[in-house]
Amino acid sequence: MRLKVWFLIAFAALPVAKRLLSKYLNVTRNEPHAVVPLAVKPILTSHTGSPLMLHTNLFRLLTSFIFAISLLSTATASAAEPLRALLITGGCCHDYDRQKVILTEGISKRANVEWTIVHEGGKSLDHKVSIYSQPDWAKGYDVVVHNECFADVKDKEFVAGILKAHADGAP
Repeated sequence: MRLKVWFLIAFAALPVAKRLLSKYLNVTRNEPHAVVPLAVKPILTSHTGSPLMLHTNLFRLLTSFIFAISLLSTATASAAEPLRALLITGGCCHDYDRQKVILTEGISKRANVEWTIVHEGGKSLDHKVSIYSQPDWAKGYDVVVHNECFADVKDKEFVAGILKAHADGAP
């Protein structure tokens, strides 16, 4: 989608570039090939008095225009697609019922996020969260938020499975 938008922006900018070039180049109907080289024809001078060349100014103008439009199109495309976030919460020692509401609602007020919440384990210290038993437990999520405290889980393979998802690229 972003690539398609980028090409549309580039093609939309071509007529603008053509008009600007024809306005500033010395092209007459009688001499269509008698173009003053861009590096020779200054159109402005800088504060030091040295000439600023057309190609530099035009390049900056077009680059700025295309960059600004691409940022706007990226922001629009991003706004349409929410981040898919996984919140894993539970355990002893904290008020996870309130925290899951505070975290998800607070973040969602500031960003377009679609939440999946896994809250289990009660006040246990040794609960193994069920989603972690799936090999690709983080697949399909853009971000994983861990808000859990199961400090007495001693199964090294189980913990390694949690870490593997992040080592493989899950943020």
